[in-house]
Amino acid sequence: MTGDPSIQLNKLQTGTLFKEYALLEQIGAGGQGVVWSALDASHERIVAIKFSEPALGEASQAYAWVQDRQTERLLTLHHPNLLPLYDFGIDGQVRYTVSTYVSGGSLVNWLKPGKFPTLAALRCAAEIASGMDYLHAQGIVHRDLKPGNILLDLNQHAYVTDFGLARDIISNTAVMHTGHGTPPYAPPEQHKMKQMTQESDIYSFGVMLYEFFTQRLPWNGEMILALEQLQTHAEIPDPCEVDASLPRTLVTVLRCLTAAEPGGRPHTFNQALGLLLECFGFPPGFNLSPTLGDLPVIQHRDAAQVFEQSLMQWRLNAGKTSASLTRLAVIDQYLRQKKVQPLSDEVQRFMLFHSLSRGYNEEYWWQQVPRVSERLAVAAELIAQKDESILARCVSRLRKDKELHPAPELPPARMTEALLETAGRSQDPWLRQECLDVLIALLPAGRHWRENALPPEQEQALAEMALEDSGQGDRAAQLIGRLRSQGALQHLIRRAQDERRRRALHAVQKAAGSLPASVDLNIRLEVSLERLAEQFISKPWNLLASLGAACLGAALGFGAIFYLSYRYPVYLDTLRITNSLVRALVLGVPFGVGIFLTRLLAERFTWLNAWLRMGIASLLGSLILVLAMNGFHILILNTPPHGLLVPAGCLLTAAGFASGALRLGRTWRSLVSLAALFSALAGTWYLHLGGTSAAATPMIYFDAAASPAQVLGMILLAALPAAVLGNLVNLKLNEQA
Repeated sequence: MTGDPSIQLNKLQTGTLFKEYALLEQIGAGGQGVVWSALDASHERIVAIKFSEPALGEASQAYAWVQDRQTERLLTLHHPNLLPLYDFGIDGQVRYTVSTYVSGGSLVNWLKPGKFPTLAALRCAAEIASGMDYLHAQGIVHRDLKPGNILLDLNQHAYVTDFGLARDIISNTAVMHTGHGTPPYAPPEQHKMKQMTQESDIYSFGVMLYEFFTQRLPWNGEMILALEQLQTHAEIPDPCEVDASLPRTLVTVLRCLTAAEPGGRPHTFNQALGLLLECFGFPPGFNLSPTLGDLPVIQHRDAAQVFEQSLMQWRLNAGKTSASLTRLAVIDQYLRQKKVQPLSDEVQRFMLFHSLSRGYNEEYWWQQVPRVSERLAVAAELIAQKDESILARCVSRLRKDKELHPAPELPPARMTEALLETAGRSQDPWLRQECLDVLIALLPAGRHWRENALPPEQEQALAEMALEDSGQGDRAAQLIGRLRSQGALQHLIRRAQDERRRRALHAVQKAAGSLPASVDLNIRLEVSLERLAEQFISKPWNLLASLGAACLGAALGFGAIFYLSYRYPVYLDTLRITNSLVRALVLGVPFGVGIFLTRLLAERFTWLNAWLRMGIASLLGSLILVLAMNGFHILILNTPPHGLLVPAGCLLTAAGFASGALRLGRTWRSLVSLAALFSALAGTWYLHLGGTSAAATPMIYFDAAASPAQVLGMILLAALPAAVLGNLVNLKLNEQA
């Protein structure tokens, strides 16, 4: 897979996808490049990637040939003290090596006074020597051996890494064996651009040993040993001058390892190690390096230690992140691969806290915390830190958590304060909107208008936000209405200009249902009338479509009844068709208008109680339906209706179409409307036929000779299109059908 040839080392960032690796964070840097941790999702492992710019000429054909020849060999090296190499090469303008991530970091982090005792230094030297002898036995010279290329696990076991400069030791590529190693550790022949051999690595080892025992470079790094040797024939300083407790013969060993001429140095690392151990009094062949287990076992053990250390630190410093992004990724892999389930409440909170802090698998760990109160508490703790990047992740989770809408408990005061402050000062419109939306979702709605719903300074901040002529300002005004806070509302009224005040008060009334009596009566009337008008005219195309569909449905239904019940025997008779169309239009169009107005009243005026809306819509809608029926009976049948059957049937029909006030979906609204209209048409007809109600006029007349099945079939045929088309178009302002 070819990477982006334009990738630049100084522009790498968290989340960048390099080949199949998702970069986490930079964990090292040096003169030749940078080291990043990364997630290899396909293999479920954390890796370390070293990036550097190819040296001049390394992209030549000769270099490419050597690289291709040895890449496969480097990828198959296997030794307990060599870090496995997963990938290696040049991609565009970047040279890279990919290896496993080791939690202890590089040896550089350990070379500090008091942190690397002599026995640990000797064991580390023994492990480096073992790995390097294996590397040399494979015919490969490292060329850049230094503390930065030695990694340690948490038990201080050493692993040689970074084979980016490694080369085959073969005569026909001797010209390639020059170096770009790190100057303080590079031998004289590397500075002179001469052929590199395995003795060159032993020289670097000697400089490292000086640093192991003194925690400093020769001459404190102010002079480079190899250059001094080339110019003045100087030798490495005596480490006893730094630490008098070191063996007197140690300087002799180090000067042997760092001899200016390769021939004066030991030929193998085992020989060099033997000299070192002898001066410390160990017998020949003494093994300081224990047998290591398989790398996966070591990594699992290290991950467990990383987790335990981070958890303990988190306990001691509550509210502070204790794991870096890389360590969090290691812990995440460890816990998700661990078979012990379920995790304790504390571990769940720990992982949610850190995943939100670092932006790593937060969705997964949010779902792993089962209790809403625990999720809310962790989010509140992080939101209170007022870090916008963390806050953005928290509010995103809170907005998507349906169990928090509405919140089961009052959010902590510091959480409310942080959200309001961010909503007021952030330059990110999305984040401001999200903060206000979360507050609307989490803060409980006030049951009545009150003097203060929040501390005075927070209410003032909220009112100031509501002054802004924007979507965020409208959301702030909506929050004032939801809280029913008179203090914030009065501040808004005093400070807002006329145009903005009307819009803000409209949002307040929409959320609260009404404005408090403390607001001037003229203002309340003005806002109420504006809102009433908006309810009638918003989404005009929906209004027209709904009206048209309702009229069409009613006309089709009644037209079918008139056509089927007509007494002419010829179905395609022109008179039959014409009369049916006329009657369908005379009754269907005004009846459809009644259906439309019933739904409009029931579904748009949501500040009223649902059952109250349904009752008002049923009464007013039934009046329109009664007028439609009366007009039909007078104009077509020449007989005005009498009795209560028509009003009763119209009221039942209107109630069915007003069921949208109960937030029913389109299918249920249609079924309820169908049942109501069917019952009204059938009920008024059969009550008309029998008993004392025979003198009352039904909604529609049917042939008295028709069987009940025929009549009911025609009624169903009439009610079906009216119910379906009458509910086809959504009329609600804030939700979809």
